[in-house]
Amino acid sequence: MTCKDYGRPLPPIPPASKDDECQIVQDLLPLYVDGVASPASNALVEAHTAGCSGCNALLDSLREELPAPPVPQQQDREMENALKNVNRSFHRKNTIITIIGVIAIIAMCAAGFIFMDSTRLPARDVTVKTVEETPESLTLSFESPVARVDSVHVAESAQGYYGVTVSAYPSSHGKNGSKTAVFDKPVNQIEIDDEIIYQDGVHIYERCRSLYPYANGFAGSTAQMSLAFPDIYPYTFTIEADTYDDQNCIWTYVAIEGDADPASLVITKEYLDAYRKTALLALALTPNLEEIRLHYPDGSDTPVAARHELHTLLAKKGLTPVIENYADLQRIIDAIYGPAG
Repeated sequence: MTCKDYGRPLPPIPPASKDDECQIVQDLLPLYVDGVASPASNALVEAHTAGCSGCNALLDSLREELPAPPVPQQQDREMENALKNVNRSFHRKNTIITIIGVIAIIAMCAAGFIFMDSTRLPARDVTVKTVEETPESLTLSFESPVARVDSVHVAESAQGYYGVTVSAYPSSHGKNGSKTAVFDKPVNQIEIDDEIIYQDGVHIYERCRSLYPYANGFAGSTAQMSLAFPDIYPYTFTIEADTYDDQNCIWTYVAIEGDADPASLVITKEYLDAYRKTALLALALTPNLEEIRLHYPDGSDTPVAARHELHTLLAKKGLTPVIENYADLQRIIDAIYGPAG
């Protein structure tokens, strides 16, 4: 085979000499010994060293210089065994954690089912339908959503003081349960989850329980003033509290600039009559409050309620404005708003 250069034949390449071939093989020997030479290079090295003692001796010397394969030491074997043990322990722990997780999920689902099927009711969600008395006992009947009375127990081991647990059931389960609770006399107080529902012969309603913390409050307290704050849309009011005389304070509600022009404020007789009940209750809760007034933009004032009116109303019911317990406040609320007010 000949090569051509611009159409002219070139002279053939002379064969490599013995020294040239040795040089090539010796360059390849390190790759051959490391096992990274190509198959063609391997064949060349093996064919050459078979007939060349010098290159063959060099090949043997390179092989002798190769480091011996590492012998596993005792420490290495111990580390390997320890890693295997850790791996097995890790898998066991994973399995245990998985099992515990499954059990926890099952328990939560079961608890959720029980919760959905039976809900313990607080006092604010319980309404007494009827109260029946005999010389020996007192019976309370509860309205929906009570499905049944779960238990009646003596509260704090005190005679005449009872606790009740009632439940509602979203499903059909428990619908046939008893909705009544029977208490042996004497009955001084009945509670649901530490909230009083009956005291000294009076059923205590949610309104009474929510207002009781304000009983015997001071007229200078802004929280106390909010009990009778007028809600007359779309007007906005502020409070002027005359507390110079601690025993005869006066609250005056004044319309200010807000959603509507105060000059257009008109309070009808029907509104004043309705607001009067709220004002009377605020007077009952605030012993040193003497009067509540409403101030008009034209400078005139309208009395809303006064303490002497409260005393007159309560006297007709045989009551006094003194509040010592929930029953006292509930009787005052009933006198102002009517039974179950």
